[in-house]
Amino acid sequence: MKSVICVLLIFFTATTSFPQSGWISQPSGVTSGLNGISFTDSRTGTAVGNADVILRTTDGGSTWARQSIADSYGTGDLHAVSFSNNNTGIAVGTVFSTAPGYPTYLGTWSMTTNGGSNWSFGGGGMGILDGIFCISANVKIFVGNRGVIGRTTDGGSSWYAVYPYVTTANLKGITFADVNKGTVVGDSGTIFRTTDGGTTWIRQLSGTSNALKGVSFIDANIGIAVGDSGTILRTTNGGAAWMIQMSGTTNRLMGISFIDVDTGTVVGDGGTILHTSTGGTAGVKDDPGYTTHIPDKCALKQNYPNPFNPSTNILFHVQSKTFVSLKVFDLLGREIATLVSGELSAGDHIQPWNAANISSGVYFYRLQAGAFIETKRLIVLR
Repeated sequence: MKSVICVLLIFFTATTSFPQSGWISQPSGVTSGLNGISFTDSRTGTAVGNADVILRTTDGGSTWARQSIADSYGTGDLHAVSFSNNNTGIAVGTVFSTAPGYPTYLGTWSMTTNGGSNWSFGGGGMGILDGIFCISANVKIFVGNRGVIGRTTDGGSSWYAVYPYVTTANLKGITFADVNKGTVVGDSGTIFRTTDGGTTWIRQLSGTSNALKGVSFIDANIGIAVGDSGTILRTTNGGAAWMIQMSGTTNRLMGISFIDVDTGTVVGDGGTILHTSTGGTAGVKDDPGYTTHIPDKCALKQNYPNPFNPSTNILFHVQSKTFVSLKVFDLLGREIATLVSGELSAGDHIQPWNAANISSGVYFYRLQAGAFIETKRLIVLR
């Protein structure tokens, strides 16, 4: 079987152009999950993660230095960080409290005014907090489980939740382009947009069912969201349409920070840090196959990565709302997996597949969307 796979690899390399990524891996020095990232200029940034990990760079991510943090509840996980300038920032997260008679997860926050040389514990007691954004030194907005959105207007001395909740989905990331225009993301591809400072929120279509963990807007129109299975989405019209980018990884991506249209950093599982200086594209423009949210025809794209072990992503376009079936078959035509079976909206979709229990070999994946049918080959390689 290995010799057959090697021959097929040579064939596919010669005949297939696989999607390329505009993201470059940077060494983080840690293996624990990184959940949040905030850059204030092209060189100065802070990343946070599990087990109270805090990393600081002053050279654009070439090197990262550990910082320490302590709170009155003990070690927890930091989920997000945001700086309003190079010195002033806030990190939010969760710690498990073992207080007598009240064991529970508590949301916590800590602040720094000297670039992280010292972090002061701000408090705890709220629900799980997953996202934070500093609109200014005094105004900060957070998001969390079950659709909670809250804010402080006095620098963190007092916090309050924004009612009514706009969704019951867990919200994971938040960003504001200015004091009025903001975006939140969360589970099941959830995206909401505000243009009045958070008083009202309008749902947007992301084109994915993957959980979205982080979001960053460069201005009112250009933004990037990241999430499970290496998902990266980009918009150039304020979220009215989102297009898929190649991340080059299937790791869960948790946080993102852009400082201009070209320069950005993503963090994720296993200490992942990805950096781009091209806006996330492999060249000077996006792959033409992914430049529109409402495609003029159905299409099935080559999975990426390919070959893979054990996870890959399958991208496809749906022209109009219709019943969609996406299945995987072996060389004998036997059905191996059903990845999609149901009605999907028009747009670009990305479907991950974990083949951990599948043997090495060549398989076929077939998309049927209404009258459209297309089949492509993929390779599982241990």
